[in-house]
Amino acid sequence: MLKVKLVHDYTKYNEKLEKGIEGIALETPEEQEMRKADDHFVKVKFEGITEVDVLWRGLEIIDEPYLAEKQRIKDEYFAQMATAKNVVYTLGPKGGFKTLELDFVDKGEEVHKVIEDKEVGQDYLTALEKFNISIKVIQLEKKIPERKKKNV
Repeated sequence: MLKVKLVHDYTKYNEKLEKGIEGIALETPEEQEMRKADDHFVKVKFEGITEVDVLWRGLEIIDEPYLAEKQRIKDEYFAQMATAKNVVYTLGPKGGFKTLELDFVDKGEEVHKVIEDKEVGQDYLTALEKFNISIKVIQLEKKIPERKKKNV
């Protein structure tokens, strides 16, 4: 069970389900995913109001012990970035995130990782900067479309 808060107004389903109301999710995201990976709903009990299925993206997890454990696991994982090497950060022509590639040691094994998600990449970049890891930055050039030649 996990303490959560609604991030959207659900009063069309129940007049008391206003944005910000707190409830108890009957399982964690990890438990729910193990049970049924393609199901993005979780049953939430709102004390004295109702019990209803809510999309995870409609909830904010506010359970302090759960959040602390998730942060501990994340910190432990990113501590491995101290071993990172061959880091290449690729930017698009306008400077936007494209990819981040790196090698690091995870539980004694060499890992090559390619990250294409900007938010995930930012977490890695933050960890790499914390450990003063050298990062090679490549900016892609804008592709200029070829003009078709007229045959005269």
